[in-house]
Amino acid sequence: MHSTVLTAQERDAVAEAMRCALELHKRGNLDQAEGLYAGVLRLAPDHVEALHFLGVLKNQQGAVEEALALTAAALELNSGWVDLLVNHALILNGAGRHDAALGSAERAIAIDPAKPDAVFQRGNALMGLDRPVEALAAFEGTLALNPRDVDAMVNRGNALFKLKRVAEAVEAFAGAAAAAPGHAGILNNYGQALDEAGRWTEALACFDSALASDPAYVPSMINRAKTLLSLDRSAEALAGIDRALELAPDKATALNVRGRALAALGRTEEALAAFEAVIALAPDWPHGYNNRGSAQAALNRFAAARASFAIATEIDPTLASAHTNEAIVHLVEGDFARGWRKYEWRWQKPRQFAAPLWLGGEPLAGKTLLIYPEQGIGDTLQCIRYAALAAARGARVVAEVQLPLKPVMAGINGVGEVVAEGEPLPPHDLRCPMLSLPLAFGTTLVTIPNRVPYISAAPERIAKWRALMPETGKTRVGLVWAGSRGHHNNRNRSLSLERLLPLLAVPGIDWTSLQTEIGGRDRAVLDARADITNLGDALSDFGDTAAVMASLDLVVSVDTAAVHLAGAMAKPVWVLLPFSPDWRWLIDRRDSSWYPTARLFRQPAPGDWASVISEVVRELPGAVARLPSPSPACGGG
Repeated sequence: MHSTVLTAQERDAVAEAMRCALELHKRGNLDQAEGLYAGVLRLAPDHVEALHFLGVLKNQQGAVEEALALTAAALELNSGWVDLLVNHALILNGAGRHDAALGSAERAIAIDPAKPDAVFQRGNALMGLDRPVEALAAFEGTLALNPRDVDAMVNRGNALFKLKRVAEAVEAFAGAAAAAPGHAGILNNYGQALDEAGRWTEALACFDSALASDPAYVPSMINRAKTLLSLDRSAEALAGIDRALELAPDKATALNVRGRALAALGRTEEALAAFEAVIALAPDWPHGYNNRGSAQAALNRFAAARASFAIATEIDPTLASAHTNEAIVHLVEGDFARGWRKYEWRWQKPRQFAAPLWLGGEPLAGKTLLIYPEQGIGDTLQCIRYAALAAARGARVVAEVQLPLKPVMAGINGVGEVVAEGEPLPPHDLRCPMLSLPLAFGTTLVTIPNRVPYISAAPERIAKWRALMPETGKTRVGLVWAGSRGHHNNRNRSLSLERLLPLLAVPGIDWTSLQTEIGGRDRAVLDARADITNLGDALSDFGDTAAVMASLDLVVSVDTAAVHLAGAMAKPVWVLLPFSPDWRWLIDRRDSSWYPTARLFRQPAPGDWASVISEVVRELPGAVARLPSPSPACGGG
């Protein structure tokens, strides 16, 4: 291409115009700078600098296609100008054309390997191409050339976060935040990494700092609300996300968080409406369908829930949470064949073992099988029954259990050795997590191994606790009203002691509290009652709980580990269930396929504990009359 021939006067005018344009450009006076660049190009259409910097300016104005056309024209005139190649890569990256951006960045690096901006744009292109390992190396290379490059610090953190190296990402963002105090975007990224690390209080402080710098920064509003949900501060999360939606009413991610907050508050129909709005805005986003399915399942609309989860996994076949949620629906419906297989998707961060996973395919004769916990204590109590089946196939079973369970695991049929979590594992040939045992043994509704008791209390402990219980000749009933506060569904499955006070008015009963976690209000109510013996505070482990249960005639409990212990001891147990139950209780049944001595009392509508309590009050007198007469030795299992 030929250069435009200018007179000396024209060359001087062009030089002065470019000097003024660049100065105005630096100051942010884009309109005036644009006019000067355009004037230069009318006089000299092949002026490389004018083409280049007008392209940069157009990109700043959001006119990306014009920017690319201008920088491409400049490159035809001077393909070896490194700064031009870097800016061309920057604009291409911003347009999502990462392959082309990578090419421009690598051409710049070939000319000047020590150009930090070129290495940085290469990293951005690699991140856009989902090549985070190479991108991380590029950002680290940028920082080796320019240790003060804050953008490179941030993007290094982004690459580490993408690689799930969360602790390192936290440190990277901490460095960037220190280098650029008060930068809302950096603080937001820092908060996200802290949130992922489970450091929610620190994450919340980061989002608060970001919003102090920029009160209208919607990403931090959304992330702050997510963290508040993790902190079980759902009402605050809802208020915060509603503020974000005032600024960005069509933001699908904000509506999704709003739905989650409403679901956590038990406002499930409203949550469902929020997720429908998410899907309308982002029909190709699988999480919208996954969350809609969860809301539908919480309303016991299981067919609709399955359909939602199916759409989510069709969009993203790797979305483990949607597969797991679908598995839970199959299980609660009693479709164990589909449910157990799908439930293997539950693994997020599986433990690493040298021994291979056993799911029923390999013969067990002569092998040592390790079975180990993965979720709650109740799950371990439920699934330890499979040790007998494994032993019947010739295995020596080693059971790893949560420490509070160790005292009640000795002597269980089929268990050869018991170790607590954290203790060294003995040698083993195969291993199976507790909640994969039903799959490994092909469990169906009619083949559940439900012979009870399979757990018993130690006689010396029974004697110790029996001495602490009043001798009145009345029926002894144990009471548990709340599960662990850390349980994901504790808000729905638990209630206050105050709600259960009508039970204490039923005559002929000595009540014993087995509750170990007692909140402030419950504590005050309990301390004020002379008609309930509080043993929960003194229970040190499940060996103690089992010993107390051995001297009870009945246990009344919400859905927590106490139910599983009572059922495993063949103790009559009444289970108070929320409207949408845990999968193991199935639907529309009063009995349990897992525990023959259990009776289920279900909410007829979400949150309706009053109906459950009224039914228990009505049924207790008849049950008391039918129970065997109390005796010091009753229920030893």
